[in-house]
Amino acid sequence: MLKALKAKKTLERNKIKQLSRFIKSKVLVINLDEPFRSLSDEISIKFVDNFDKVESLEDIEIIYVGISRTNSLDDCKNTITNIKERCGYLNIPVLAAGNEASMFILKQAISFGATSILILPVNKKELIKNIEKNVKPAGKRISLNVSMVNPFISATKEVFEVMSGIHVKRKSLFLKKDYKIFGEISGIMGLTGDAAGSIAISFSYDLAKKVISVILDMEVAELEENDVKDGIGEILNMIAGQTKAILADTKYRFKLSIPAVVAGYGYEIYHPENAPCIVVIFEALDMQFALQVSLTPSDRKR
Repeated sequence: MLKALKAKKTLERNKIKQLSRFIKSKVLVINLDEPFRSLSDEISIKFVDNFDKVESLEDIEIIYVGISRTNSLDDCKNTITNIKERCGYLNIPVLAAGNEASMFILKQAISFGATSILILPVNKKELIKNIEKNVKPAGKRISLNVSMVNPFISATKEVFEVMSGIHVKRKSLFLKKDYKIFGEISGIMGLTGDAAGSIAISFSYDLAKKVISVILDMEVAELEENDVKDGIGEILNMIAGQTKAILADTKYRFKLSIPAVVAGYGYEIYHPENAPCIVVIFEALDMQFALQVSLTPSDRKR
């Protein structure tokens, strides 16, 4: 019995050490205590009772926010929306946590922008597993293939220059921790053929309207909702089309599908099993937008 107990504790310590390698910065815990408090000696956890008290997100790896059955839907929406707006295009998962009694509100949190939910109570082992799952990049850990990524980047820059004369600058590139698209409005396209997956482009409403107004030579106030959606769909179609031509003679050759444009959070892009999700953040008109690609050749071993 004593040997079994020691072995169990050793396994738990090893799990925490393994987790600490993935947690390069802090876990932000809002309006929650246990079981997170039991991990605070092993990994860096910041506890706050209100998100407004958080001055910076630069050192935050993942966020857990407590939701109770006493919260109204408006409370939950305001809290999650505020967090998502502050996170912007940072690679920070946001999980809503609560007990079974708050399940209805927790499920709604996904549509408000939460990455996932955590049902409490959980023990220390389950919490470690949940954190590890959500801070790892989605899919298998692979090195970025620049021969696949660079054509999407160059096509994005060229399409904006040609369609609108707007200069686009690449800001960052990373492997996303999940397959959820960024909000507030996004174009999504499935890719099939020798390589399969999808591509998505996401804007804030403000930037989307400004870009489309330049393309259509209209005032922002004159734009209708369909003008913006059609414009985003066409931008995505042209980016995918140019990239397709560049990759035509490679193992990443793909066929296009009809783009769809969606508003709001909670949508996932299609992804082959274990495919990584690559995000490129661009800047245009002093605002940011995201291009998201999950694409693997059919002959890739899984």
